Amino acid sequence: MSSSNIAAVILSAGASTRMGAFKPLLSLGNRTILEHVIETVRAAGVEDIRVVVGRRAEELMPVVERAEAAAIFNRDHERGMFSSVCAGIKSLGPAVEAFFLLPVDIALVRPATFRRLAAAWAKHPGRILYPVFGRKRGHPPLVPTAFISAILQHPGHGGLQKVLKIYENRALDVEVADENVLFDVDRPEDYEEAKGRYARLPDPSPAECEAILSDVYPVDERVVRHSRKVQAAAQALCRAVNGAGADIDESRVAAAALLHDVAKGLPDHAAEGGRRIADLGFEKVAAIAAAHTDLPDEEIAAPKEAALVYLADKLVAGDRFVSLEARFDAAAARFGGDPAAREAVDRRRRAALAVRRKVEKRTGLTLEEILSEFGIRSGESGDERSGDVNVESYERPTSNVQRPTSNEKTES
Repeated sequence: MSSSNIAAVILSAGASTRMGAFKPLLSLGNRTILEHVIETVRAAGVEDIRVVVGRRAEELMPVVERAEAAAIFNRDHERGMFSSVCAGIKSLGPAVEAFFLLPVDIALVRPATFRRLAAAWAKHPGRILYPVFGRKRGHPPLVPTAFISAILQHPGHGGLQKVLKIYENRALDVEVADENVLFDVDRPEDYEEAKGRYARLPDPSPAECEAILSDVYPVDERVVRHSRKVQAAAQALCRAVNGAGADIDESRVAAAALLHDVAKGLPDHAAEGGRRIADLGFEKVAAIAAAHTDLPDEEIAAPKEAALVYLADKLVAGDRFVSLEARFDAAAARFGGDPAAREAVDRRRRAALAVRRKVEKRTGLTLEEILSEFGIRSGESGDERSGDVNVESYERPTSNVQRPTSNEKTES
């Protein structure tokens, strides 16, 4: 994103009384929480980063300087977070048109979330933008500098949220696939959870997958039913091959299977779906989902995540589990009069059969035995009325292949 006119104000002046340790300097991965937050904002394309310090400023300023951000000392930090908000926004230069506002303990927001808000700003300049997850507003809001005067004139009671609430008619909610916009590292138990979430940042959580399908890129309920069946089959395959000694990430397989048709109905929907998922910050899941119509040769040779999702997708027609033979015979009949499409069907049939052979050889089980072990049987459907719904992935070939406003930090 082009962010020369957007700044970020990170609030790091508090005393961390509920944590029992100084939050900005707690470790997260191989760096401190403060360093992680600064690097995240920079990775999103924001160059003008201001860190408001107060308590233990002498320890934080060198960290901020090493991270090549600007340290703003708040002399009134004992008066609370709103005083730090004011100190930070007073420091912004005249070229800044909007600013992200982020407390340092909202530490795990992904770069893609900042980029999504900035993209919305480009379309809706002058609006106050809030990231929304699960129908709740979170951090960081993106606030036009036109509101700085009103913020600075506020006496402080009720914090920033009370000021911005006056301008609710100027607000816009932006759906994001990032549950961390609501996650606050306040207490020791939160910190322990943060370390686990940090390790899982590259992939969407189950709740984030659901948000993508329902809010960020809403899809038809028939596609959702299909995708849930594909997810079940993919997880069964993954558990079987892992039980035979493989080391495949089941959570990544599950996410890719559930999201593989997120762009269903659009031209080259697999590639477009991959782009959408990647834009949300989930590149590895995106690559798996993008391969669900045409599997790369290397995945056929040594089946991993993408191969399992590919095979699982071919085992589900509509929201029914079917055999590979039934699936491909139906596709061949449907496209029999189109030589190019028929060739695509045959190519995909060969890939699916090759993956099946690899899986069966590895596990010592037939495909039917694997699925049956996990309670999956051909012809099963969650909705008897939808068995004829076609959400097939066989496309004709191309040249290649208002919301609740709970936000405690803003209220401070």
